[in-house]
Parts: sequence; C-alpha cells; structure tokens
Amino acid sequence: VGGLIGVATQPQWQRPQWREAMGLIQETIETDDVLLTNSPYTEPARLAYAPAMTPFARLIPKSEKLPGARPPEPRCDRGATCWVLWERFFILTHFPPAIDDPATVVERLAPENTTAAWLLEHRDRCTVTPFTHIEVWRCGD
Repeated sequence: VGGLIGVATQPQWQRPQWREAMGLIQETIETDDVLLTNSPYTEPARLAYAPAMTPFARLIPKSEKLPGARPPEPRCDRGATCWVLWERFFILTHFPPAIDDPATVVERLAPENTTAAWLLEHRDRCTVTPFTHIEVWRCGD
C-alpha cells in the first residue's frame, strides 16, 4: 500500500519512467545481481511496479546535509553485475547547483557524490539506458 501511495504522489510525468525502468531491470536481472539506487522514490516504485524484485540498496550522496556517504556495494568491484538506478531529477532538485545538461550529471557531481564517482570510474564496463529523468546503469560482465 505504501508503494502505491508513494508512486501516486509522484509527478505524473515520472510514473511511466519508473514503470519502464523497473520493467527493464526485472526482465534481465539475475539472482545474484546487486541493485543500487540514489533515489528515495525507488522503493515505492519497486513495490508498485515490481513487487517481487529484491529491494535496492540506497546510496546516499555526500552533501552538507548528509555527511558520510556510503560507498557503492563492494561486490560490484569484485565482479558482480550491479544495476544502478540513477535518478537525475532527484539529484538536480535536491543537490544544487542544478546542472543544465542532464548528460553531464555524473561527470559534474563525481567530486562530491560517491555514487556518481563510482559510476564515472566504472562507466567502461556499464551500459546505460536513459529515460527522461532516470538512467538505468547495468555494470558488469
């Protein structure tokens, strides 16, 4: 119920993106894959659109309000396939200065955001599926 309420309170334009992103991950995820996200909206969206999917581990960006960011899941660096659901809209809204070009969000935020830094460091082994305000990164072999 909480997932449906959370999704229902999201902006209308955002709901189809979450449905498509969750569907993409659910179609291709393997049992041992790691699910990571930077967004508080991921869990309500997962409950609404893919309730059987394993919950995402939350990666909290560094900022003055949220010190001590958690590093990305170490299993990703040891060869596990990791899915990172990267919500650009959340980053742009909550962690100013806002970035005009969404394509450069990861590069611009890497110095202060552990998730962005990890994605930038590993982008050679990742494929990215972009939606308007969300990106699904699949990193691994």
